[in-house]
Amino acid sequence: MNSFASIVTTNKIDGPGLEESFLVGEVRDFKDIIKCSICLNFPIKHTTCRYCKSIFCKYCISIWLEENDTCPSCRDFFVESELERYTYALMNKFKLKCINKESGCKEEIPLEKYDEHYITQCKYTVYTCEFCMYKGNMDVMIAHYCEVDCVYCEVSINRSKLIEHQKKCKRYLCECCGKIYSSNKITNHDCEETVVVCDMCNFKGQRKNLEEHRRSYHNITKK
Repeated sequence: MNSFASIVTTNKIDGPGLEESFLVGEVRDFKDIIKCSICLNFPIKHTTCRYCKSIFCKYCISIWLEENDTCPSCRDFFVESELERYTYALMNKFKLKCINKESGCKEEIPLEKYDEHYITQCKYTVYTCEFCMYKGNMDVMIAHYCEVDCVYCEVSINRSKLIEHQKKCKRYLCECCGKIYSSNKITNHDCEETVVVCDMCNFKGQRKNLEEHRRSYHNITKK
């Protein structure tokens, strides 16, 4: 799963809180206490006002603060603060229905694992291939074939095997120019920064300056 997650992306959960239909069990008993003071829903990504302790979705308060600098509840200058320890621990244990429930996901997840489920476990989450921008759910993306070039050896390989390939692909550092080359290129790398000796005199200089030296001092041009 780690290699899968490293070659696809998905939008992180970022928006207003969850409506009541997403709440499971005891969390419903706290829905009127633990809610965003702006959208009035259960906040997944939450923060609070230092002074009045009102709770907000990070998304909702960020939108508010684009045009205001005060707390929408107490009207004092807004200073973000962390939730009280008890409230934070309580919220993280609440179970919520997956944000993909209308697409078919039946899972009920503790808030503390909500992001992890959505990003790496839910088979209904839509992912995007980082290489060709193809979109699909987990099953589709695992089977998705996309050929890409290794940046080190330029061998074309299925993107699902790229991470493992790059771990084994040998890379060599040219001590002259500081660039990295694959094993099949380093042997043919005539580095322009390498110091060479003119075969007609004792001149020493970088290979990139050798032709100019021969033209200026020996009247020889490269054929």
